[in-house]
Amino acid sequence: MQFVIIGLGTFGSKIASTLYGEGQQVLVLDLNREKIESLQGLVTQAIHIDATDFEKLKEIGLESMDCAIINLGEPMETSVLTTMFLKELGIKEIIVKAISKEHGMLLKMLGATQILFPEVDMAIRLGKSLAYPNIVDQIPVCEGYSIVEMAAPESFWEKTLAQLDIRRVYAVEVIAIKHKEDGEEKLNMVPDADDVIDEGDNLLVVGDDNSLEKLNKLV
Repeated sequence: MQFVIIGLGTFGSKIASTLYGEGQQVLVLDLNREKIESLQGLVTQAIHIDATDFEKLKEIGLESMDCAIINLGEPMETSVLTTMFLKELGIKEIIVKAISKEHGMLLKMLGATQILFPEVDMAIRLGKSLAYPNIVDQIPVCEGYSIVEMAAPESFWEKTLAQLDIRRVYAVEVIAIKHKEDGEEKLNMVPDADDVIDEGDNLLVVGDDNSLEKLNKLV
């Protein structure tokens, strides 16, 4: 895939280098020449440009990009204008970091397909991990639904999925079991009803957030 990252703060730079390290085509844009120079050789291409200049954006041919990630802080007008311009250029997937709920609502209206609140999201994830120590990670899938990786509670040990009847009891679905075998982590995707959960296993569970929260409280 081809990505364009606009705004090279810590957040944008890390996303850009990570995507490039995973073999993706990554173009980065920023008004700060030093930041552009710092990523030379770490991404596919780095261009010094003002992303609020529509004519310059058209010149570099962003129409071929599969996804744009906008990481522009204050003033919020910069991300608003950039989002509007990228939508006009026909980029279908536009992910934007917002600085407030109202900012995010405006970006959505202008064509952003996903809004990020990194500090808020990090605080929520930290709070949940502290409140529910058995949760290893939580990934939102869409509004109200998530995939959670959680340590298998003791009440699940040495029992099969059929015996636990997790779907009926908790209204969630176990989509994978992680377990250690000969010192290596193994992933059992789409486990069978007869598969046994052992001590030390992690479960990947998908469901609505309310059901997942009830599961965590019960176990």
